[in-house]
Amino acid sequence: KFGRLAVYAPADAERVLASLEEWSCDAERPMRVLRGQQGSGKSMLLAVLATRVGRHALPVCLSANGLDPDTLACALLDALGTPWEGTPRVALARAVQQPGARRVLLLLDDAEALAPRTEMWLFDFVRRSGGAVHALLAVRDERLATELANAFQSGTTVLALDAPMSREDTD
Repeated sequence: KFGRLAVYAPADAERVLASLEEWSCDAERPMRVLRGQQGSGKSMLLAVLATRVGRHALPVCLSANGLDPDTLACALLDALGTPWEGTPRVALARAVQQPGARRVLLLLDDAEALAPRTEMWLFDFVRRSGGAVHALLAVRDERLATELANAFQSGTTVLALDAPMSREDTD
């Protein structure tokens, strides 16, 4: 079942997945918001996207639950395999700007759980990365999705999964 999850997306989600794959290569628009009700396949879509973009970016899948800026920076440093000293946020900023560093694709599930302080740091970090870091925030709430997109600005798009997965999609 898990192996199938890594290579499968419901037919209704293919348009969103194709859009996200294209976006993952776009250095000028580093932020996207994925909205969908519970059971619509957001988490599965993040897993499939991580598998598909692994050739040209380093996908990092995390849940936003309990993330503060330093914990998020440490998780990204660990994913990069970068040894560091001092402040994790400063070390991360240096690491993503190193010549030859792979683009990081942060896939953040349950983004409604982000504390405002973490959200602000993440937005600032992604902006300052100069295209070296992309972030996809998955949320359930339509209003929150719009707020997140507006807060980041710079052409941030909200992509929607409007229907829950069918039983056939999960078998």
